[in-house]
Amino acid sequence: MKDSPEVADARSGLGEEDERFLLEQLLPAAPWLVSDEELPALAAKLTPAAIAERVVEIRDTLRHPTGMLSGQILKAIH
Repeated sequence: MKDSPEVADARSGLGEEDERFLLEQLLPAAPWLVSDEELPALAAKLTPAAIAERVVEIRDTLRHPTGMLSGQILKAIH
């Protein structure tokens, strides 16, 4: 696709620029993306018990045979 005159650019995967955009631009603005109706559900996810449960889920995901790929996805979205 990259050599096609109809395609301006093509790439695969996440690079440093993507990670920098996520950390510097998107995540700092994330609180503004939560509506008042979503706040109770978000608060429930931030309790110590809910965080501990999520850590177990992430650990189990990373231990799976596809953990290497899943780790990159989790890194990108968390």
